[in-house]
Amino acid sequence: MDIEIDIETRRINKLLEMMDGKTQGNGGFERGLFFLLKRYKSSLPLLNDYFHKAFRQIDITDSSLVDMAIWNALQDSEIFWHCFECVQDEKDTDDKPN
Repeated sequence: MDIEIDIETRRINKLLEMMDGKTQGNGGFERGLFFLLKRYKSSLPLLNDYFHKAFRQIDITDSSLVDMAIWNALQDSEIFWHCFECVQDEKDTDDKPN
Protein backbone atom coordinates (compact mmCIF):
# COMPACT_ATOMS: atom_id res chain seq x y z
CA MET A 1 0.00 0.00 0.00
CA ASP A 2 2.80 2.45 0.87
CA ILE A 3 4.42 1.80 -2.52
CA GLU A 4 1.18 2.80 -4.27
CA ILE A 5 1.02 6.01 -2.25
CA ASP A 6 4.64 6.80 -3.10
CA ILE A 7 3.97 6.23 -6.80
CA GLU A 8 0.88 8.43 -6.70
CA THR A 9 2.78 11.15 -4.81
CA ARG A 10 5.49 11.01 -7.46
CA ARG A 11 2.88 11.37 -10.22
CA ILE A 12 1.26 14.35 -8.51
CA ASN A 13 4.67 15.96 -8.03
CA LYS A 14 5.48 15.39 -11.70
CA LEU A 15 2.15 16.89 -12.77
CA LEU A 16 2.73 19.97 -10.61
CA GLU A 17 6.30 20.33 -11.86
CA MET A 18 5.10 20.22 -15.46
CA MET A 19 2.29 22.70 -14.77
CA ASP A 20 4.71 25.04 -13.02
CA GLY A 21 7.00 25.07 -16.03
CA LYS A 22 4.18 25.57 -18.52
CA THR A 23 2.42 28.33 -16.57
CA GLN A 24 5.39 30.44 -15.44
CA GLY A 25 5.05 33.95 -16.81
CA ASN A 26 1.35 33.29 -17.34
CA GLY A 27 -0.83 35.36 -15.06
CA GLY A 28 -3.97 33.59 -16.26
CA PHE A 29 -6.32 31.19 -14.57
CA GLU A 30 -4.07 28.21 -15.33
CA ARG A 31 -1.33 29.67 -13.12
CA GLY A 32 -3.97 30.17 -10.42
CA LEU A 33 -5.04 26.55 -10.87
CA PHE A 34 -1.43 25.45 -10.44
CA PHE A 35 -1.19 27.35 -7.13
CA LEU A 36 -4.49 25.88 -5.89
CA LEU A 37 -3.42 22.32 -6.77
CA LYS A 38 -0.04 22.93 -5.14
CA ARG A 39 -1.67 24.35 -2.00
CA TYR A 40 -3.98 21.32 -1.64
CA LYS A 41 -1.50 18.74 -2.96
CA SER A 42 -1.83 16.48 0.08
CA SER A 43 -5.62 16.33 -0.37
CA LEU A 44 -5.76 15.68 -4.11
CA PRO A 45 -7.61 12.60 -5.34
CA LEU A 46 -5.88 9.88 -7.33
CA LEU A 47 -4.80 10.88 -10.83
CA ASN A 48 -7.33 8.76 -12.65
CA ASP A 49 -10.53 9.26 -14.66
CA TYR A 50 -12.35 10.28 -11.46
CA PHE A 51 -9.96 13.17 -10.66
CA HIS A 52 -12.04 16.01 -12.15
CA LYS A 53 -15.38 14.60 -10.99
CA ALA A 54 -14.12 14.20 -7.42
CA PHE A 55 -14.15 17.97 -6.89
CA ARG A 56 -17.93 17.96 -7.38
CA GLN A 57 -18.78 14.76 -5.54
CA ILE A 58 -16.66 14.75 -2.38
CA ASP A 59 -14.94 17.31 -0.17
CA ILE A 60 -11.36 17.51 -1.43
CA THR A 61 -10.35 20.75 0.25
CA ASP A 62 -11.64 22.34 3.42
CA SER A 63 -13.91 24.60 1.38
CA SER A 64 -16.66 23.74 -1.08
CA LEU A 65 -15.96 27.10 -2.77
CA VAL A 66 -12.33 26.11 -3.40
CA ASP A 67 -13.46 22.71 -4.70
CA MET A 68 -15.81 24.47 -7.12
CA ALA A 69 -13.10 26.91 -8.22
CA ILE A 70 -10.72 24.03 -8.96
CA TRP A 71 -13.44 22.08 -10.77
CA ASN A 72 -14.28 25.07 -12.96
CA ALA A 73 -10.63 25.82 -13.73
CA LEU A 74 -9.91 22.18 -14.58
CA GLN A 75 -12.76 22.23 -17.06
CA ASP A 76 -11.05 24.83 -19.28
CA SER A 77 -7.37 24.19 -18.59
CA GLU A 78 -5.59 22.88 -21.67
CA ILE A 79 -2.27 22.93 -19.80
CA PHE A 80 -3.59 20.80 -16.91
CA TRP A 81 -5.06 18.17 -19.21
CA HIS A 82 -1.91 18.03 -21.31
CA CYS A 83 0.18 17.45 -18.17
CA PHE A 84 -2.41 14.98 -16.82
CA GLU A 85 -2.21 12.93 -20.04
CA CYS A 86 1.60 12.92 -19.90
CA VAL A 87 1.51 11.62 -16.33
CA GLN A 88 -1.12 9.03 -17.30
CA ASP A 89 1.10 7.86 -20.18
CA GLU A 90 3.90 7.37 -17.65
CA LYS A 91 1.49 5.43 -15.46
CA ASP A 92 0.69 3.08 -18.33
CA THR A 93 4.42 2.52 -18.85
CA ASP A 94 5.04 1.99 -15.12
CA ASP A 95 2.22 -0.54 -14.88
CA LYS A 96 3.60 -2.81 -17.63
CA PRO A 97 5.56 -5.82 -16.41
CA ASN A 98 9.31 -5.93 -17.17
